Amino acid sequence: MDAMPLHFKRYDKVAVDGYVGYVNCICIASKSHLHPTTPSSYFTLTIEGTQNTKREVNVLIFRRLWSSVKLIQAHVEPSKQDSDPSIRSVSIRSHKEHAEGALLEL
Repeated sequence: MDAMPLHFKRYDKVAVDGYVGYVNCICIASKSHLHPTTPSSYFTLTIEGTQNTKREVNVLIFRRLWSSVKLIQAHVEPSKQDSDPSIRSVSIRSHKEHAEGALLEL
């Protein structure tokens, strides 16, 4: 089986087949002595808004749909966020000043 380069990775926010959510588990299936025919590869898509709830909703997205996956937002590891130029840095001080300003407006 040819390796398919993925344009998405785990925890990326994507849209596919009418669903929007987060890539959870990616299963790349391969032929083995237990599976003489190659089983289907898939990934689970945790539907947006259900992640970290008691009942997350997951949808299986099979390999035949992988080319139609649209990346909405790439996940950046927390350890790499400081060095990623696509992430705007905001100081804690600016958050505090904003919050204080909002209280004064009330």
